[in-house]
Amino acid sequence: MVRDMSRRCREEQPRSYARLTRANAAAVVLVLLISVAGELYATGDGAETYQVAVGALKDRLWQTAADQFRALLRNRPHSEYAPSATYYLGFCSFQLHDFNGAKRYLKSYLSGWPRGEFATPCRYYLGRSLLESGQPREARPLLHQVASGKGGLVIAAKFWLGRVFSQMAQWSEAAKLYTEVVESGDTRYAESAAYELGRALASGEEYARSLKAIRPLLRQTKNEDLRLKVWLLLADDLFGLEKYRETINETRKIIGVAPASSSIRSKALALQAKSLRLLGDLKAAVDVFRAYLKASPDSQHTAWAVQNIIECLVSLRNCQEASQALLLWANALPQEVLGDLGVEISGCYSGLGQEAAAIKTLKFTLNRLRSGRLKLPVAVKLADSYFRSGKFSQVVLLLSPMLGRGILSQDKEVAAAALLLVGASHEKLRSFDEAGSDYRLLLSLNPSRELRWVARIRLSNLLIESGNLEDAKTMLWRMGSESRLDKGLADVVAKLVEALRDRGDSRDALLVARDAIDRLWSPGPEGQSPNEGVGNAFLTALSGRHLCDIILKIAKASPGDSDAALRARLLLDAGECCFTSGEDASASTIYMRFVREFPQSPELYVVLSRLGTIAFRAGDFAEAAKLFKSAARKAPPGKGCELVYMACESLFRLGRLDEALLGFKRVIASSDCRGRVVQSSYLKCGLVWEEFGDFKRARSAYLTCASMGFDETATAVARARLARLGD
Repeated sequence: MVRDMSRRCREEQPRSYARLTRANAAAVVLVLLISVAGELYATGDGAETYQVAVGALKDRLWQTAADQFRALLRNRPHSEYAPSATYYLGFCSFQLHDFNGAKRYLKSYLSGWPRGEFATPCRYYLGRSLLESGQPREARPLLHQVASGKGGLVIAAKFWLGRVFSQMAQWSEAAKLYTEVVESGDTRYAESAAYELGRALASGEEYARSLKAIRPLLRQTKNEDLRLKVWLLLADDLFGLEKYRETINETRKIIGVAPASSSIRSKALALQAKSLRLLGDLKAAVDVFRAYLKASPDSQHTAWAVQNIIECLVSLRNCQEASQALLLWANALPQEVLGDLGVEISGCYSGLGQEAAAIKTLKFTLNRLRSGRLKLPVAVKLADSYFRSGKFSQVVLLLSPMLGRGILSQDKEVAAAALLLVGASHEKLRSFDEAGSDYRLLLSLNPSRELRWVARIRLSNLLIESGNLEDAKTMLWRMGSESRLDKGLADVVAKLVEALRDRGDSRDALLVARDAIDRLWSPGPEGQSPNEGVGNAFLTALSGRHLCDIILKIAKASPGDSDAALRARLLLDAGECCFTSGEDASASTIYMRFVREFPQSPELYVVLSRLGTIAFRAGDFAEAAKLFKSAARKAPPGKGCELVYMACESLFRLGRLDEALLGFKRVIASSDCRGRVVQSSYLKCGLVWEEFGDFKRARSAYLTCASMGFDETATAVARARLARLGD
């Protein structure tokens, strides 16, 4: 949309320029015609009428000449002057812009006297008449025949043949012909051809060549109208080359000298506004777009300018001005554009948290739209605002009447989005049967994969909650054919597994979970890596429902080297599930199995730290110290600091104070350790030194601990110990 004016600027035919070139061509031909007419003049039938007509032709009295030639043909149709009179009548009709009459007489001449002495100019003017009548394909062979011949019309024919190719959008062919005209040195066509050459090159997006062609013309021409057009074309070329700052500079100069009401000034304003928008200067762009509207209020591009103004204001988050512009220009906008802009402005308000203003804008837009097909997208946006505001009944009342069979068959995607909102609203209103019907109707439309996926997940949830587990399993297996498992589906599968288990159907629960996990870690198309993020979400969903045994059973049922990574992941997650659930004995068993089966796993340090924590909880500080030390050695850089601290804490609890003190000092000195761990280490060092009777060092450690402030408990203990030492 931003760049559409440039091509229109190039393609608009300059009428004053066309009159100039027609005058040039007419002058050339008129010399030929009158000389021939003088030779044909003689006594005989119709001689007097013919003499009068030729005199009018010399004086460029086209209508008088045409009337005389017409009278001659009417009164003396078989006169010796009939051929030339037929041609001259076609020529005069062309000069009078009666192109249909010109075509009739010129075709009559060529059919009656194809080898006559006026055959070449006849073909030329017949080609010109066809071109002016919007028939470039019919004009092409006639002008090509003249351009390929000899005589004074060759250059003129090449020029207009270039115009034929321009109208047919064959820009390279047009450029070749205009180049030949420029290089011919014919001063009558040089400037016009140079300008047309630039336009043809620019239309073919050869902006650099266009600039090169028109720059000399801009300096040399003395025709002010042509100079302004060339200048505008130069600015358009700069815009095409994405030299927006230079475009702005040139258009400012054009605007300064062009007449206030001229189309050149309006087009320069449009180019300047587009350039400012592309440079990101949206405020200035809005001002120039408004100046463009003021300069040409009745322009066919009003809707384009208004759309740009509103889009810029929305980007500036100036929602109120954008809304006012929509209100002011609503009648001037096409219905499709009106709907899109209303949705954009409502999104602007929603982004600022002004939901009431967003709803008001959407209501206004909806009332201005006439077509149901155009109303539905706006209604969906309005319903979405209602839904987010908790007005679920409003969603149903708004969308349900609009979802007739005609709409459903016209725009399936928008209709599917509407059905999704209606179904979700029915769910919120506890109308589960209606929600299920909405989702089933949505699926029958066969919309995009994303909408189908969401509808199936919601429908599966409804089936599970209503206890229809068999239909839910069927739905999930159908979804499984798409080899995809996202977080929403992971939660649905976890719900289904829990429901099956609660019903006592542990075998089906195991099969459903196993099928989901197989799809989680199976290689995707073209060897894509397993979707571990979603897999973890699924296992977390299972863990949240305390289904550790399900995971563990699946892990035990995954033998073989090919499943090693999966089995390791499952063992780790089963252990985590038991660990977070407080089932330390089960977690310890699972973790020990992991240590035996996967001694080289990069996750081994995590497992050892969990085992250390379990031992610490049980009061087995010696085992805990040993496990934390092993975990710290296996941990990657930057991950072992807290593990070292926990090993020292275990030694401290055992009463091995020398070893503990040495460890706490290492934690403090380590560049990887910071924050709470370091503060706690200072506190423990102070306690050990106080135990050893080194009160000076203890006081220093407590002071440092109290000043850090990462751990409120440690700070409080340190201050209490300082107070005690002070006594």
